[in-house]
Amino acid sequence: MADKVPSSFELGRMFFHYARKSRDLTRYGVLSALFRQAWSIDTASPGCQPTWTPANPAFGQCAVTALCLHDMCGGTIVRCNVEGFGSHYFNHLTNGEGYSVYDLTRTQFPSGTVVPPGQLVERPYILESPRAIEFRTPQRYDLLKEALAAAMRKAG
Repeated sequence: MADKVPSSFELGRMFFHYARKSRDLTRYGVLSALFRQAWSIDTASPGCQPTWTPANPAFGQCAVTALCLHDMCGGTIVRCNVEGFGSHYFNHLTNGEGYSVYDLTRTQFPSGTVVPPGQLVERPYILESPRAIEFRTPQRYDLLKEALAAAMRKAG
């Protein structure tokens, strides 16, 4: 891991340069592959850590992933409640005709799980609410930013 947690701006700048080298993939494909390299048991929500496995690396990663994706690509963050699973976060990124849904952690749910549209949420809610503090979201966010930066540096 890096000695210093990259700022939101630094992470976005790194991704801009990283993505330019990955012309064979869509932006979604580049992001999916990058996050898969960075997720770990330590970046997963504490309630998910006991059952987290590398076979389902997106499990428990939605809040910190939505924050990092927002750093890297802008857009908005959306929160919803997935029946049987609880709170879930994902992103809307502008596409020239409105927005596209970027739910990089959608794969944590079984096939057929309905993810409702949700509502826009601000970053402070995800990082500063009592629940965020309880679930160590700020610390897990920093860990994921470090892991993403390390993965991008490693790729050259």
